[in-house]
Amino acid sequence: MPTHHNRRGGSARQMPVTTPQAPLPQLGPLLTLKIERLAYGTDAIAHTDEGKTVFVQGGVPGDTVEAALVQDGPSFSKARVTRVLRAASRATPWRRPSCRTARPSPRRA
Repeated sequence: MPTHHNRRGGSARQMPVTTPQAPLPQLGPLLTLKIERLAYGTDAIAHTDEGKTVFVQGGVPGDTVEAALVQDGPSFSKARVTRVLRAASRATPWRRPSCRTARPSPRRA
């Protein structure tokens, strides 16, 4: 393990080394899913037509995706995006605040 040395000359401590996760193999059929929201971590949440929760690797809220099933359990499944069928509208134009009290910061002027 790599070590980290204290700037003040203290003892070295071990730093954990993280390795990237290997992609999960495709287990089952391709699903068409509408991504609803982000979950904790890097997955997004979608539901099948039957109501089963699917954690989707690589999903963005609002997208409709084709996803490969990689793990199927009794209460939830895991899938990864293979193709984006319809992307969410991500472009949000910036607008100046409409209230009179909104002023630029004096540090920016």
